[in-house]
Amino acid sequence: MASIQSLGVGSGLLTSDLVEDIVAAEREATDLRINAKKAEFEAKISAFGSLQSQLDALDTASSALSSSSSLLLNTVSTTDETIVTATATSAATPAVHTLEVTSTARAHTLTSIRYESADAVVGDGTLDFRFGTTTYSGGSYDTFTENTERATASITIDSSNNTLDGIRDAINAADVGVRASVVDDGQGFLLVLVSDQTGANHSMEITATEGDTAGLSALAFNSSAAVEGTNFTQSVEASDALVKIDGIDISRETNTISGVVEGLTFNVLAESVGSEVTLTVAQDTQAISDNLQGFLDAYNNLKTLVDDLAEYDNENEIGGLLTGDATVRTVMSQIRRFMTASVSDVTSTSLRALVDLGISTNQDADFQLQLDSTKFSSALQNNASDVVALLASDARASDAQISVVSFTSETQAGSYTVDISQAATQASLAGDTVAGLSGSITIDDDNDALSVVVDDVASGEVLLAQGSYADADALAEELETQINADDNLQAAGKTVTVTYDSDNQQLVLSSVQFGSGSNIGIASIDTNTTTDLGLSVVSETSNVGVDVAGTINGITGTGVGQFLSLPSGAQAATSGVYSGTSVTTFDTLPVTIDSDNDTFRISVDGLLSADVVLTNGSYASADDLASEIESQINLDATLVAAELSVSVAFNAANNRFEITSASSGSTSSVNLTFAEAGVVSDLGLSVALGQTGSNASALANAAAGIQIQVQGTEIGERGTVTLVRGVMDQLGSYLSGLTQFGGTLSNRVDGLNESVADLDQEALQFAERMDSLEERLRLQFAAADALISTLNNTSSFLDQQLATLPGYTRSNE
Repeated sequence: MASIQSLGVGSGLLTSDLVEDIVAAEREATDLRINAKKAEFEAKISAFGSLQSQLDALDTASSALSSSSSLLLNTVSTTDETIVTATATSAATPAVHTLEVTSTARAHTLTSIRYESADAVVGDGTLDFRFGTTTYSGGSYDTFTENTERATASITIDSSNNTLDGIRDAINAADVGVRASVVDDGQGFLLVLVSDQTGANHSMEITATEGDTAGLSALAFNSSAAVEGTNFTQSVEASDALVKIDGIDISRETNTISGVVEGLTFNVLAESVGSEVTLTVAQDTQAISDNLQGFLDAYNNLKTLVDDLAEYDNENEIGGLLTGDATVRTVMSQIRRFMTASVSDVTSTSLRALVDLGISTNQDADFQLQLDSTKFSSALQNNASDVVALLASDARASDAQISVVSFTSETQAGSYTVDISQAATQASLAGDTVAGLSGSITIDDDNDALSVVVDDVASGEVLLAQGSYADADALAEELETQINADDNLQAAGKTVTVTYDSDNQQLVLSSVQFGSGSNIGIASIDTNTTTDLGLSVVSETSNVGVDVAGTINGITGTGVGQFLSLPSGAQAATSGVYSGTSVTTFDTLPVTIDSDNDTFRISVDGLLSADVVLTNGSYASADDLASEIESQINLDATLVAAELSVSVAFNAANNRFEITSASSGSTSSVNLTFAEAGVVSDLGLSVALGQTGSNASALANAAAGIQIQVQGTEIGERGTVTLVRGVMDQLGSYLSGLTQFGGTLSNRVDGLNESVADLDQEALQFAERMDSLEERLRLQFAAADALISTLNNTSSFLDQQLATLPGYTRSNE
């Protein structure tokens, strides 16, 4: 009987090789597919990495052209840099200027008599310093006129510091505006003092008051103590810089001269009497041309890369790695849109797009960009400001007292109306009327000391120089100087102005800061300060400035001092508000409400009230009356039934009542529909429509993120602010968003990385399935092997049994 065979199983053949061959055949197609797809994704990731690198380079190149402050530069050349140099800002106009230096500014320098050593005892007592202008006649001390803008100072010299070195250290430590040093000239040791400011008005006057140890008078320098060999000797006279610029005589206290020619700062180095130096201001066209060419190079490099990655070979019918990729198409389409788009609101009608600057496409060089340098130079020379606006950005205001301070990437180009309801003010404190201020004023021990609080910073004791002041203006100048010289205030950067109101015969102290952070008070005074100067102790909380308030593009801004800002992001709903007219009623308190000024009617959210009648009587403040107005409106039965209410406040900055609806949105409104004559004249509540509220917006206002500075006191509509976003400004914003985390390109690469990860997971799962298949096949083959072995054994047994039967013959034999 023939034996049963099954692919060698049970016959001693290598069944494991057979299983492995079956599994390998099953695995091959899937492995090829996964590996091929993974290689494709990884190649695309690498390609997008190269693309991002080129986009970053383009972003950097566009950034060099997107800042208006650094785009237009000027250069200054001079025919003699040893006499004068100069720097120019973008505000300077190209021109040629002549300059002749009559004298340079010098700092006053005094030299003492010689001492045997640096630790020689000079004497003790006090040294009092004043600064001002010293005049001479025939080389001798003549007069001294004090510079009241500089603070006086007094230094005590005692046994701890009465040597030459000790006095030097005491003067330097006191920081009085004088630099002291000890010099060994080979014949002895001298104390040398130098004023820390140049200019004729900063010379030193020193008065020495002797103490127990005589000798300090040798360090005096004044009208009665300026004897060479006895007192300080003048070694360098304090002088101003005297120059003639374009034939005009100019005097400055320092050798740095600005404000003469717009955008130019001159640095005087040496005299040139009788000889003129020529300075030439020219536009630095090379810098902007180089930056523009750098941008074009970056763009052309990007285009070359994209052409290589996304081109299609028609002849061989082979596409590039990123051929047909939607992300690449979108990115390049957007970039080309920026490159060809017109920029609105540019003043010039001849400069609207990059093509107007001489940028064009070269069809003979793979459509790369090229620059016509002649056309660009002409545009830059003829209309530099609009070249800047076209490339970078430009922000301007129609009102000369309004300026655009900043804006964000969210702020859209356009013109936006500015409406100011409240101008920023400084805190101001007016003293009492004192008839004696109209004549000369004497300051002595009983009225020379006070302390103040400025913008929440407390000064130390402020001491006025004792003596007779010709008038209150001179006294106001001294008071301002000494307050601003206070260490506490200087450290905090707080300053004041002090003026004399001749009409009301009172001194007026004002913080230089604007807004609600501005306040001023008097913490302490001397015995006769109130009687003589009209200044009394008063809390700083009684004298507070107000912030600017208003709208930009119809959106209420946030005011801080003179700065009005619109928030970024979506706009919240606003409430309707009625603002009365300005009144002076509350300048004199109390205010009386009677039958002539107690009745009006109001409409809230379109619903008309009945007569609103105020409680007759006297009101101690505007806030008390505001509370009464609010209470009576909210008690109106019609409004109560409709669940409508208002809040009322008195705006002390512009002396107006403001009535605001409790609701918000476009249906929120407050209008005054009737008012008695007395209500109009006394309370400023006249028949008028208020400002309607606005609905919340899911989108940011077009002007969101803008900040302006509002100067002056005018309220109402203040013209417009216009923001022009140039090509590079727009392109830079797009590129930054494109390549940053979460941007289009970043998301595309993330998607490819996820696809690679998915393939890795698929390969792992497939490998596990193949392992299971192999194990299953081995089990199946093992079972079959056992079965076939049994069958073969049975076959052999049957053959043996059949062979013993009589007459049996095998057919194959």
